[in-house]
Amino acid sequence: MPDERLPLVTMRFEYSLDGSVEELKALRSSVEIWAATIPHLADELLIVVSELAANAITHGQAPAQVAIRGSGQSVRLSVRQYLRTPTTFPWMSRENHGRQGLRLVDRLSTSWGWGSTASTLMVWAELQ
Repeated sequence: MPDERLPLVTMRFEYSLDGSVEELKALRSSVEIWAATIPHLADELLIVVSELAANAITHGQAPAQVAIRGSGQSVRLSVRQYLRTPTTFPWMSRENHGRQGLRLVDRLSTSWGWGSTASTLMVWAELQ
């Protein structure tokens, strides 16, 4: 008997932030529209992407790149920012995330983490 399930479709969303408050508001509006296709994650996704994008434009150098991939029951998002100066990020660890925004990200995400190069920082989160 053939498998009658629908094929898995991956939805994608990409956005470049110039560092302005207006651009952050536009990102939130765009994510809100995109997230309507996954209503069970829409609120959490909007909060997490807002927090990570706000951190990127506050602590990084424009532009910041936002990417979201969703496939039915889960979403993975990443925010990549350019660094003003090479640095270390002790505040990014799960054990020492003293910032309120990262506490929200930790609470609302299934998992999250970060990686860096000499010139960029990428923070990612998964929601299910």
